[in-house]
Amino acid sequence: MSALHEDLEFNAMGTSPVSGTYQGKEAYRSQLIKRLDDKLESWPVPIIDTMIVDGNLACLQFHATGGKGKNGADFNMSYCWVLHLENQQITKIWGYYDAFKMNELFNI
Repeated sequence: MSALHEDLEFNAMGTSPVSGTYQGKEAYRSQLIKRLDDKLESWPVPIIDTMIVDGNLACLQFHATGGKGKNGADFNMSYCWVLHLENQQITKIWGYYDAFKMNELFNI
């Protein structure tokens, strides 16, 4: 979490229970990460597949394994995050993920 700027803007793209904009590192932690933690039996381990960096922008394509919901939902999926960096900290994230799997985790 030290790589995240205090004024982080995290944009969870798509349509799911976690979609939306989280303004600030504390909001990201308490409103998104905590909600996921409440639903997950095991957190997925991220594995970077591709990383492209150009100036203050980076694009990460990664997949995660080992994720399982408390309701039995498979939470292994692929992601793409676009990052904006300033002074070696992440200030903005646009996160793309499998909305179907996120909905299954939240029983929707």
